[in-house]
Amino acid sequence: TSEEIIEMAQIALAKAKKEKRHKPYIFYSNAIREEAVSTLQVELEMLEAVENDEFIVYYQPFIELGSEGIVGMEALLRRRKKSGELMGPGTFISTLERMNLIDKVSMRVLEIVCEQIRYWIDHGYKVVPVSVNLSAVQFKNINLAQQIKQVLEHYEVPPKYIVLEITESAVMEDVRSAQIIIDELKEYGFAIAIDDFGTGYASIGYLKKFMFDHLKIDISFIREIGKNMQDRSLVEAIISIAKTLNLKTIAEGIENEEQLYIMSALGCEMGQGFFWGHPVSGTEIEDKYFKIC
Repeated sequence: TSEEIIEMAQIALAKAKKEKRHKPYIFYSNAIREEAVSTLQVELEMLEAVENDEFIVYYQPFIELGSEGIVGMEALLRRRKKSGELMGPGTFISTLERMNLIDKVSMRVLEIVCEQIRYWIDHGYKVVPVSVNLSAVQFKNINLAQQIKQVLEHYEVPPKYIVLEITESAVMEDVRSAQIIIDELKEYGFAIAIDDFGTGYASIGYLKKFMFDHLKIDISFIREIGKNMQDRSLVEAIISIAKTLNLKTIAEGIENEEQLYIMSALGCEMGQGFFWGHPVSGTEIEDKYFKIC
């Protein structure tokens, strides 16, 4: 029928728009239809997850390599389905970004973290700063800094307890807007960390321009550092640059004693990874790392 032909054309058109950089046009096929139906199901499920507040936060510590003490932690997003199944961010982040829901979910993460920090403060725990990830999409919102400030004020959490992590791509996508937002966040008293450093295209000059506080060395450099001398030399250079600019370095993905020893020997200040444990809930991290003041 004509209605079916139009529907097929719309499905092919939607696919063509997604792949416009690679293909000038797309022919309809049943496979494309099945993909579209599957995508719609995933998006409906994600809308339900947001509506039902199925997102939770796990925490993974930053360990001082010299003393082995906890000096910070990262808030990591998880989704707990109705069935109880726990899902990592790799299964839904791209969908949230495509649906323009990442900003809403990210702010919800900040609320959960602030509520948790407020609990720790009120119950006498020795609180360390918590890193919260910001997406590139959020940096398109010129009111981002003010919104973050309002969340902290609502929970009466001082900015010193929050570190905001951004990726190279978030900064480089719109340098001018990023500069305005980062300057405003710094004015409010937030520390800023650049994540996945070395995997993108930010120059050394931007490290100075944006006045970051922490530099996270990407796991891709750490994974083979015991075998790959090129990775080791690159990490050594990154740490040297960071020290020159008064940036504290954090090594991602430390999983064994060899990696720990090398990163410590190269002068990296902090580490994060499965060597110390997998991400856990707020209650579990209290039992494992925190002490009552």
